[in-house]
Amino acid sequence: MDRSDRTAAEGDHRIMKLRLTHGTGWLALLASGSALFAPLPVLASTCNIDFTQPQQTIDGFGASTAWYIGLAHNASPQDQQAILDTLLSPTLGIGLSIVRNRIPPSIEPSQGNFDWTQDGDAVWFMQRAQAYGVNRFISAPWTAPIWMKQVANPDAYVELQADMWQPFADFLSTYVLQYKARFGIDIYGLSLQNEPDWNAQTYECGEWDANEIHDFLLDNLIPTFANNAVPAKMTLADSFAFREDLVVPSLSDAATRGRVDIVSAHVYYDPGTPFTLSTEYGKHIWITEDSSSSADDPSITDGLNWAQVYAHYLSQRNVSAYCFWWLVGPGGGQGALIDQLPDGSFQYNKRLYTLGNFSRFVRPGGALVSADYNPTAGVYVAAFQSGADSVVVAINSNAQDTAQSFSINGFTGSSMTPYRTSASENLAQLDAISVSSGRFTATLLAQSVTTFVGQSTPFAVVSAAAYTKPALAAQEWAVAFGTGLATGTATDSTFPTTLAGVQVTVTDNAGTARPAPLYYVSPTQVDFLVPAGTVLGPASITLTNGSSSFVSLMNVATVAPGIFTANADGQGAPSAYVIPTAADGTQGPLQWVFQCGTGGCTPVPLDLGPTGSTLTLVLYGTGFRGRSSPANVTCNLGGLSVPVAFVGAQPTETGLDQVNVVLPPSLAGSGNVNVSLVVDGQTSNTVTIDIQ
Repeated sequence: MDRSDRTAAEGDHRIMKLRLTHGTGWLALLASGSALFAPLPVLASTCNIDFTQPQQTIDGFGASTAWYIGLAHNASPQDQQAILDTLLSPTLGIGLSIVRNRIPPSIEPSQGNFDWTQDGDAVWFMQRAQAYGVNRFISAPWTAPIWMKQVANPDAYVELQADMWQPFADFLSTYVLQYKARFGIDIYGLSLQNEPDWNAQTYECGEWDANEIHDFLLDNLIPTFANNAVPAKMTLADSFAFREDLVVPSLSDAATRGRVDIVSAHVYYDPGTPFTLSTEYGKHIWITEDSSSSADDPSITDGLNWAQVYAHYLSQRNVSAYCFWWLVGPGGGQGALIDQLPDGSFQYNKRLYTLGNFSRFVRPGGALVSADYNPTAGVYVAAFQSGADSVVVAINSNAQDTAQSFSINGFTGSSMTPYRTSASENLAQLDAISVSSGRFTATLLAQSVTTFVGQSTPFAVVSAAAYTKPALAAQEWAVAFGTGLATGTATDSTFPTTLAGVQVTVTDNAGTARPAPLYYVSPTQVDFLVPAGTVLGPASITLTNGSSSFVSLMNVATVAPGIFTANADGQGAPSAYVIPTAADGTQGPLQWVFQCGTGGCTPVPLDLGPTGSTLTLVLYGTGFRGRSSPANVTCNLGGLSVPVAFVGAQPTETGLDQVNVVLPPSLAGSGNVNVSLVVDGQTSNTVTIDIQ
């Protein structure tokens, strides 16, 4: 039975979960606030923030389309646009960057037969979200297709039939591939089951234990995804409880560890235990669902309670992404950011806007930085670096205004602009506050959340090959773009660590600072090599030019592949050549794949040669020498996934990587062919060759 056929009462069971807390229940204590007492003066201490000390990467914020996004889809054009702008726009609304979806079991009502009309509301929302720049769509089944289960009931908390593990892996694979082919939607992350540790009883569910998850990954899902070139990350295990127990066997086994891409959990019970293995192996921790069955409260009181939840998990529990439950819901509890009321109107809850105090200003690829979490009674602070923006979120749960002072290291700007949510304001922009000698003081309105945003970073860092963010790898060439970076222009192919008075220092996630080798400096550009040994995770980049010092952030990954291009912009013809080899093994002269003129560089036509001969494309790039094995590197050639003949460091040039791939004869006559590399699941920039 489709979920839309059920009664509203049944739907309400979805949020009727008890929020259980560790120890004395920190959320309950926070929720009590100070409203029980008469206002008293608040003695404020200085809040110390250090933007040069990045913590975990922030991957985004979101909520779910499950079951009720049709309320938005079927709304009036005016309401529909207001909902979309409020949820998705980073300028008009809260700028969510993650959309979570339910995989309907009815899309495969019987084995091998698919019905792609079952998810129209969610597809509509994802396609609209794409127009706002959202590209992180994560999905999970609440139940497998019922014909796979031991009891053919979507609400039965049972395991799959023993012979249905492979059909279920095929089901998940087909879902990802068909949503791309049919709807143009790239599924970013996929879970095998929503809350496998929760017997829902009155709505869709399914049972998996930790060992079964491991065995399913090892024997079914990993090989199926590899064979079918499924690009989605695996987000595991969407547990009811905020703990890593269900992924411990998978993280403990090197054969499965690499495909536990994201450790995901819900927060309906939090025992307070650390995510030890997740942290050890550098896995990002996502909260993929959170809500409360308490009575609905659209007020700032509820908004403050939830703001403290957001801040707690981000700053105290190493969470990289936070997703609320419903985007739009039917009301009746704290289950949605926006509720439809019985009269058909929509209620925009304050928890929506206090989430926006984070999500609008902290974009994917940003990082939490070191900050005093509770500097003053009733005040909670989290700070982030998001691109060029230094962001401070301050929650004042007190019943009176609080004058809070901030000391901020690594911020050289002259002002911070506040955006406030209160009983009467929703992300309201206020007058800028002056910052002097790394200090400022702000009066935090009683019962409010204020986000302070300032810019002190005069440069952005991208791959020198791909010209994209958000990640770079050790020994990858990078480019800093900005203004006032140097007083002159200089080039040095010996790669010194000081060039024309400019130095770049990379401080990694372990706190180790290393000088970066430099190749080129100018007032607007500095080319540097990410130092060898830089560990994974957020890293700060300090660029020093005489007496001036500026800080930016980057994420360090094992691989971050980029292909150099002839136009030095990450697009168009690659800076590459081809080597023809005759049927008898004789190699001909190499041929560059581009030609340059006054209008720039363009691809030249390539002849694949007679039958029996081969043409090998040699691409140069950076950021992929750290690949796990050549078998995990493929070249996408016009939609064909082709294994590479060689991948590794180019032997004579610092930081330069090389990949060789034999062009398939089937590409003859294709004309312009898009080319990209997929290295350990990470995709490079796309370049173009011309095959005649």
